[in-house]
Amino acid sequence: MKLVESVPNFSEGRREDVVKEIIAEAEKYQGVWVLDWSMDPDHNRSV
Repeated sequence: MKLVESVPNFSEGRREDVVKEIIAEAEKYQGVWVLDWSMDPDHNRSV
């Protein structure tokens, strides 16, 4: 099994519903897992 790690950075750190929507879209693809995520409202970023 090949594994590729990706750490996307989104300019959204204040609206959790938007971040969860992005995660849900990513997880629609077979073999894609979101293992962890965090939000930073001070810098308005999510990783």
